[in-house]
Amino acid sequence: MRRLAGVLMLATLLVLAGCGRQSGSGEAGKGSAKEAGGFAGDLAAPPPKAYEPGQADVEANVKAGLSTDTKEKIPEPTAEDKAKAVEAAKEAAEAAKKAGAEPKHGAGAPVKAGPKNTTGDAKYKGSSKPVLAMQTKHGVIYMELWPETAPKTVKAICKLAREKFYDGIVIHRVEPGFVVQFGDPLTKQGGADAPGVGGGGPGFTIPAEFSKTLKHTKGILSMARTQDVNSAGSQMFIMLGDAPFLDGQYSIFGKVLGDAMAQVDKMAVGDGIEYLWVVRDLPEGKR
Repeated sequence: MRRLAGVLMLATLLVLAGCGRQSGSGEAGKGSAKEAGGFAGDLAAPPPKAYEPGQADVEANVKAGLSTDTKEKIPEPTAEDKAKAVEAAKEAAEAAKKAGAEPKHGAGAPVKAGPKNTTGDAKYKGSSKPVLAMQTKHGVIYMELWPETAPKTVKAICKLAREKFYDGIVIHRVEPGFVVQFGDPLTKQGGADAPGVGGGGPGFTIPAEFSKTLKHTKGILSMARTQDVNSAGSQMFIMLGDAPFLDGQYSIFGKVLGDAMAQVDKMAVGDGIEYLWVVRDLPEGKR
């Protein structure tokens, strides 16, 4: 029985790491990113002023035995793939409309953004730590970030939030009692079912910042990645329960504040992020 539990735990860990996504050819590599849902790596040329770790960071990771080789890059979906995703989303939206059902978010049914609700911001503007707010149809979720634990991760996520990177992104993975995962920009074009979803990123990677003390408990924010420990990018997950087998293997960088987990628990695949903004930013000299 103990051996079976260990096998199940290992299988779950491999799924989260996105190990099924390979850059080589063959059936094993096709469509597996969507199943794994863990990749957030270096898929494209970094945008202007993109966050990039300094040489000192690379040297420190090498000394720590962490891989920093990003030569094996998974190709970005082609223009043909994107066009197919758009058409598929439109067809799905039309079919849902005829059936009287609400279509999934995607190219044919973009995320509907209502008025931005910042009424709760005042409570956190004086916080000693950075705070983000994320608005979905379930309400506004406030999240505290921990730069003392994961400075590079927090710096990169705040940068993306300032640039409105997450606005319009769709939640592409929900595992009840385990995680809610989001942050793939490919979902803006074709929703949660678009080709390549689970493999999209911001155009840069963030080196691993593993904690020896923090635990993956309910409400924790952590970064998704591939088997390469330094492949985190924009995809993150919120813990829906406790998962000690993730501890020390994924970069924890914050937590959900207040009673907002009640809203997180309602999230489903296909739900859209209307807005994600910075309530309390990093100090000017640390951005």
